[in-house]
This record gives sequence, C-alpha cells and structure tokens, in this order.
Amino acid sequence: MRRLLLTIAMACPVLAHGVTFQERIEDVKWTVEGDRFECRLTQPVTGFGHGEFVRRAGEKPVFRIVTREAWLARGEAMLYAAASNWQSRDSDMLLGRIPVTNNERSAQSSPDQAGRLLTGMLEGRSPVVRHRTVYGDKLEVRLQPVSVRDAYQQYLDCVAGLLPVNFDQAHFTQVR
Repeated sequence: MRRLLLTIAMACPVLAHGVTFQERIEDVKWTVEGDRFECRLTQPVTGFGHGEFVRRAGEKPVFRIVTREAWLARGEAMLYAAASNWQSRDSDMLLGRIPVTNNERSAQSSPDQAGRLLTGMLEGRSPVVRHRTVYGDKLEVRLQPVSVRDAYQQYLDCVAGLLPVNFDQAHFTQVR
C-alpha cells in the first residue's frame, strides 16, 4: 500500500504539468545537412521527432518542430527562447505564436522568430515550444543549446554555399 501511494505521489506532479520532450544533456547531438538548395541544423528529440532550423536558397531561416505522430493539437503553439538553469536571473523570452500544420505533425516559426531564437540559443537559451496534445494535455518540446556552436559554424558554411534563389523564386522570374 505504501509503495502504491508513493508511486501515485511521484506521478501526480508529472501528470499536472503534462508531457515534456527533451534530450538528456549527455545525449544531445546537433547535425547539419544540406546542399545548394537548403541547409538544416537539427536536433533529434527522443520520443517526439526533431527540432530544426531550415534555410532555403534565397530565403531567411525558419525554425520548426516535426513529430512522427500527430502529437500537436490544431491551433497555434507558443515559441520561447527559454533561460537555462544556469541563467536563473533571466526569464523565458516569449517569441510569439507559431501555427501547427501538416495534420498536427509540425509547427513552424516566422523568419524573424527564427533569427531571435538562433541568437538566444547562441547565448545559451533553449528553443521551447509549448502547446497541448490532441488529447488536451499540456505539451512542451525543448531543445538543448549544448554543443551547438560547432554545428552552427557548419550550418553557416552550408548557408554560404546556397544558391542566390530557389526553384520557386526562379520559376516566377521573367527573363527579358
């Protein structure tokens, strides 16, 4: 009986706060992929999917979270540049709302939000998306800014090799 009460007591705070997805600090891995058309700076999030900064040729970067399952309720999620534990004097910076798209499987920022988020991440802040699940529970997806500087430099190298415009932009350009 005592064991049952202890288990319930330990589970209650978790249930009250909802579901949080984040990598353990020691497991954080940033990857950079890209070509002449698009560059991506990505962090996998176990059990959820991944978060990434994406820059297409001729465009500014955006930030998005992508899940393998339909975790996200329809509507708009909140995007934060959250203070790390060691930044105890700082509070989370609300960057605004981001729309949930792709059948509740992704949410994407504006280019301005992504720029502010990248700056915050280089200062040690965590990209955080807060929303609710399709079942109404609170949901938080948190990326870790650990070891991002080397990957960010690789991302910048990739961006330097992008074409000046992408296919969509070139398609609508008139040749005279």
